[in-house]
Amino acid sequence: MRFSDVQEPDELVVALPQHLAHGDVLDVGAGQGRDAFYLAAKGFSVAALEPDAAQVAVLQSKNAQVDHKI
Repeated sequence: MRFSDVQEPDELVVALPQHLAHGDVLDVGAGQGRDAFYLAAKGFSVAALEPDAAQVAVLQSKNAQVDHKI
């Protein structure tokens, strides 16, 4: 699965790679990981925190299928 197969990220997150060098990102309240997966695909090292177990299960399932892991 590629990032394009995952839900589109927030427009503010899309703008970040234009202004920041690659580095570490912490996505707090990551949900299903739409922003985290986008940034990982752009070369950032991403850690995702999500308190909802159901969302974490979806995030982990998606993470197993994508090229750029979070």
